[in-house]
Amino acid sequence: MEQQLFIKLSQPPVIICRSCRHGVWLAEVESHLRGKAHRLPQATAKQIHQDVQSWEGVEHDPHAVQWPSRITQSIPHLDEYPDGLLCQRDQARCQFITRSLDTLKRHWREHHGWTAPYHGGRSRLQEQEQAQITIQQGYQVVTCQRFFPSRKGSHYIWVPCPNQQPEEQARTAPTAHIQATVDAVIQAWEQVQAQAKADQAIQASQLTDANPWLRMTRWADYLQGIQARDLLASMAAPEEDPMDATEQGVQVIWDTMEQVARKSQRTVQHCGQAIRVEAVRSEKGQTPHRPLLAYIDEAVIKKHVQPWQQILAFIARTQAPHDWASPRYGMTARQRQKWRQLWQLASQAPGSQGSQAAVPGDLEAWAMTAIEKACLEFCIELLNQRHRSHEYESALVCAMAVLGQGEAGWRDPESYPPILSRVIKVARFMVVQKALWMDPNPWQIIQTWARKDQSAEWVLASADDQLGEIDEGYGSDDPPSTPGAPSSPPSSIHSDDPLPAVHIRPSRRPFQEQVTWMMHQFMIRGTHGPMETLLDWRTYGLKVHYNHTAPGHVTWMGEDQLLYQQMAFTMGDFRGFIHGLVTAAREILGQLCMQDHAQMPPIPWTALYDDPSQSQAGWNFLHDARTQWPVDGTHWMIDRLRAEPAMQRHFLRGGRFHPGAIQ
Repeated sequence: MEQQLFIKLSQPPVIICRSCRHGVWLAEVESHLRGKAHRLPQATAKQIHQDVQSWEGVEHDPHAVQWPSRITQSIPHLDEYPDGLLCQRDQARCQFITRSLDTLKRHWREHHGWTAPYHGGRSRLQEQEQAQITIQQGYQVVTCQRFFPSRKGSHYIWVPCPNQQPEEQARTAPTAHIQATVDAVIQAWEQVQAQAKADQAIQASQLTDANPWLRMTRWADYLQGIQARDLLASMAAPEEDPMDATEQGVQVIWDTMEQVARKSQRTVQHCGQAIRVEAVRSEKGQTPHRPLLAYIDEAVIKKHVQPWQQILAFIARTQAPHDWASPRYGMTARQRQKWRQLWQLASQAPGSQGSQAAVPGDLEAWAMTAIEKACLEFCIELLNQRHRSHEYESALVCAMAVLGQGEAGWRDPESYPPILSRVIKVARFMVVQKALWMDPNPWQIIQTWARKDQSAEWVLASADDQLGEIDEGYGSDDPPSTPGAPSSPPSSIHSDDPLPAVHIRPSRRPFQEQVTWMMHQFMIRGTHGPMETLLDWRTYGLKVHYNHTAPGHVTWMGEDQLLYQQMAFTMGDFRGFIHGLVTAAREILGQLCMQDHAQMPPIPWTALYDDPSQSQAGWNFLHDARTQWPVDGTHWMIDRLRAEPAMQRHFLRGGRFHPGAIQ
């Protein structure tokens, strides 16, 4: 068994561990076999130790071995290091090799009396480059090996002509197999990362949360424990021609909501100034300076109605049976009734959701189908609610919290207020549309708009039919008129066939009065409903975006002492900390990359770009496309593993990744 673990070299006369690929002294065989690399039982290790002691031609004393400074060919049972630094200060006599530039600089100072130039701080770029050139002239990059990892025999030995022996070639797996192994590891890692990101559940926010926007909206509290991927899926647009019954209903409602928004916008475009001023009101007693305006391009409504489509899609998918943890919310009795009507129509076969009423061709674009009316009624009922204790009693507010979850995390005060503005504006459109159809005679209003007749006699009415006259009460020569006798309406100015007189039913408010009534009931501040919450969120979000300043944590004491939270230090301490951090980071980087700092790809310090306007989670200056990096950092190590035999020998054992080396 000892032959499988160790191999004997003739020169120098030492034994090499086949798996660890370094020398082992005869006196240390047992401890080596019981160590981390092998973990053999004590009895087994002791037996092998005794067997190895009988080998002939193996030196027991480390001081008796004559170590070479260079070998013509590499020893196949030892690791090769292609990043050795051979001292060039005295080429004839000095054969010192190291793999650390700092160690080489110390060798220069102690053995050659030469100190490497240093131009840090505010030195000019030209001086820094000249110093780097001088340092590089002091060494040569060579391939090296060493027999022992520490103590005697641990120095590096120059291998001028590294090559692979037949046994070494057999140990190295075929290139195609190595590439396939590396690709499999990369694919598995990407899958694990994607799954971990998808499975991440939302955590409740704390009072110490540094994000005032999340403290205001309380999204994290409401959505605690819900998977972000499920929230995104619940708001996603439905696929074309889905097979699932629920998704078919979602698609119908999605398309219906767009038609409702289009027809509501058309109504707003034809309304008078007074109605549009009333519809844009957000506070009682406020006098808006601009009326409610329709979008300039009607095609833009498709983009701006999307938040409402997502709200209805979320409600549809959470009301239907589902196998994922969804946010909890409630509905009022009226909301539940309107939802059942809408879902019943959406679940019917295509073409059976109700047709438009028979109207003349020029008025056909104004007519609403049964499902469009049901969709409009449900959206209005989402607005028609009053909170008792908190805003998340509203299904609309709950759905808006779900809209706060974006692909890259929570939407911030820069990206979320535009969504709120779209929801609020389309909601105002729908209030005007609802008020139109609540009028006792909506078709007469639509007909005047279609004919562009702004003075049809049926719409002409006095503000107060009981207003007294000047001579009333002082007598008159005219005979009294018969009470209740209607006067003949004047003939139409624009038509020989005037519309008949309209008798308004007292139970239904006229168009403009209905707009005013609904706005004051649930569309302005002070009504304690979902619209007030959305208005407050938008106002606060814009305030944070434009005016918020991060709270200060830094104070000074004395002349140069800086206080930050619970820490106190001077600027000199801080500079020393930074220098130490850079040194430690450089050493760690060299260990992780298995390469000396001087051999790593250079960083283009003078050509680094950054975009301070980027607020996407996880973005930093390394992702700026304007910076030209010498290598692709995401694949640099894995590419070295593909190409460098030394890397393959370190990480692979028999064509398979070695867990111990990776850890």
